[in-house]
Amino acid sequence: MSTPALHRISFPTKRNILLLLLSGLFFAGCGSDIIIERTSITWNPAEKIVSARVLNRGFDHTYRDFRVSFTANQPRPLRLEPQIVRIAPGLEVGGAHIISADFKALENRANNYLNNIESVTIVADSEDDINETRETNNSVTIPTPSVPSLPPPQQDKGVSPESRPSSLTP
Repeated sequence: MSTPALHRISFPTKRNILLLLLSGLFFAGCGSDIIIERTSITWNPAEKIVSARVLNRGFDHTYRDFRVSFTANQPRPLRLEPQIVRIAPGLEVGGAHIISADFKALENRANNYLNNIESVTIVADSEDDINETRETNNSVTIPTPSVPSLPPPQQDKGVSPESRPSSLTP
């Protein structure tokens, strides 16, 4: 008759615990990291468009859509800050999307037709929909080019009697 095999029970050693902790730290840092890589701005009387290239430079996919907000910053005390929010689809590792916002439709008299806008702040994942390894590198503020003020529209003053051509009589 054979004797039953004894199973060796190993207790955690300092080395094993250290390896478990280090591997946990390594894999915990392997999430998504959404950043704004590049921006462009066209800000003149005819166009007011801001674009951003949003990149996932992390080690994991963003499987969910996320929001990208564009906020036009005006000087105090006005603080009428038009904002446009876009939905960006999830990103693979190393993937990027170009997201744009057109502020032209938001021009009105109350915000001085956006002529006072000093800068635009772009925030990727503005609602913190994505769990990232770094949540503090998602925004950038870019200055707007100086927009020359347009002169007020001329009112039609009508034609004065002195400026009317004299009628010819036969």
